[in-house]
Amino acid sequence: MTLFFRLFLITIQGFFKKRCSLNEVSSLFFKVYYFDIDLNGHLTNSKYLSFMDLGRLRLIQDYGLLKHFFINKMFPVLQAIDMSFVKEIKPGEIIELKTKLIGIDEKYIYIEQLFYVKNELRCSSRIRGVFLSPKGLADPRAIFTLLKEQVLPQLPQSVTLWKSYLQAKKNENQL
Repeated sequence: MTLFFRLFLITIQGFFKKRCSLNEVSSLFFKVYYFDIDLNGHLTNSKYLSFMDLGRLRLIQDYGLLKHFFINKMFPVLQAIDMSFVKEIKPGEIIELKTKLIGIDEKYIYIEQLFYVKNELRCSSRIRGVFLSPKGLADPRAIFTLLKEQVLPQLPQSVTLWKSYLQAKKNENQL
């Protein structure tokens, strides 16, 4: 229930927020409530992922692409995730979730999402996703050309290594 309320608020706020360029960071703030925690008394792992979903929605809004997605019946789909938990987040704390596009290739989009409490990093994550349309996979480069940005971010070396790791993992799990 709270996720739907937060989704509603973020969607409404997005209509009044200024657009950002591809090299800017999109931020969201969340207060951690008691229904967001697990038996250990800190933010449950599933809430991190839910907050990250909302952060990526805000990023799409901030780029001004939400209308394009609705018109073309497109939606982003998470393909891989890498998370590092640095320090727990307790109830009552205010999270700042920073979301940034860190690169794209011919198939995937790569996004970094960082959780901060009082400017202290608590969790670092990177995701890899695709855009699906009624015609199948959409080329992310074509989508971002709609923004008329001259230069798309180049993939960091760490993402190139992660791509290699994911491919090796896929090869090892072939039956």
